[in-house]
Amino acid sequence: MGNLLFAIFLFTASSVSSMEYTVVRVVDGDTVLLKGHQSLISLDLAYIDAPELAWSPVSPCQPFSKVAQRYLEEKLLGKRVHVMMRNRTSGDGPAGIVFLGGRNINLELVKAGLAEVCLESYPPEPSQKRYLEAQERAWSSGKGIWSLGKRYVCPRKWRERCKERSAMATLLYILMSQPKK
Repeated sequence: MGNLLFAIFLFTASSVSSMEYTVVRVVDGDTVLLKGHQSLISLDLAYIDAPELAWSPVSPCQPFSKVAQRYLEEKLLGKRVHVMMRNRTSGDGPAGIVFLGGRNINLELVKAGLAEVCLESYPPEPSQKRYLEAQERAWSSGKGIWSLGKRYVCPRKWRERCKERSAMATLLYILMSQPKK
């Protein structure tokens, strides 16, 4: 029984644990590489999904993906940040809320219209309401990704389309590289 209580304590503590790290790389608009505590960590910014950079030769960058990446680089690269880790309901890697000087950078991206709110992978929390409110304000103001109107494609659907393109390009490459008889 004691071991079970200890395990529950560890699980609960890990969902709200926070530490300081240095941002050594901005991978894209919602992923950073952190250094600290004798390790390197690739961290997804919790509760948000930013436009996708190109991840294959046949997948173009999504509009505003480079803007979101540059925004994070200008704010975070080389800086010490405070990270509040968040548990996910899915098996993806570490996710957290990044703070710089007390400012929630994840939320700042949503306010700037450079990321949309994505809560599917996280257990409900009262603080998530702020993200939805910020997204509504950015949308109604036409900021960033929301300026695209009906042409906007959410990052999840963009990734699906790019995977389809990549699979098709691979198939075409295989077919075209076959010797002619």
